[in-house]
Amino acid sequence: MKKNTKAIIVIIPILFLVIFSYRYYQYIIQKNYILEVNTICNSEIENCFDSSDLSFGQNPYKKVRVLDKYAPKCLEEHNCDSFYCPVSLGKDKCEITYCSDETKVDGEGCTNKIITNQ
Repeated sequence: MKKNTKAIIVIIPILFLVIFSYRYYQYIIQKNYILEVNTICNSEIENCFDSSDLSFGQNPYKKVRVLDKYAPKCLEEHNCDSFYCPVSLGKDKCEITYCSDETKVDGEGCTNKIITNQ
């Protein structure tokens, strides 16, 4: 019984260290996580969200989901003037959501009804 206890006492910290190291590598080194941010939207040519909630201010915005390693610095600061997802990345790595009846949630509205090809 003592050998089993000693083995468990050794295995658990090693397992914890391996899992922690893997997650650190994925999130900090590889930046392999999704950013979900709102960024500036041109309401004259795009269907933008318009929120009554002041968390993003009074500006129209679009929603962006992108892997952090592909995201420009301006996305974190919410001031990308003309952000777009390169086609080469694919929808699993970068996606822009414009306002529509299907994509808006409570407290959000659409600035206009422009049809976009995205």
